[in-house]
Amino acid sequence: MINQDKLKPNYSLFGGKGNVWNNTAHIYKSGVGNLCGTPALSTNHVRLEGITVAGCEKCCEIYTQQCSHEKTHVAVKHIGGLSLVKCSDCNKVM
Repeated sequence: MINQDKLKPNYSLFGGKGNVWNNTAHIYKSGVGNLCGTPALSTNHVRLEGITVAGCEKCCEIYTQQCSHEKTHVAVKHIGGLSLVKCSDCNKVM
């Protein structure tokens, strides 16, 4: 479970009535959708009911595996006018 106040910018909680009743709120990424792939097609009852904890195990697992510094990059190489950058946190070259 992940508390809503620990989510990075552009992430929020989402879910229908069933998610409220079952404590299985999803983690929603703006412009992408629920991390677990469950469609976000209903009214966001999680927000309406004031739920503040993500309970979808798959969403929580995916969220915790993501790099925590997505926007912190350092240029590492220039190739033909293009810059390759890597995340200064996880060292992934992009």
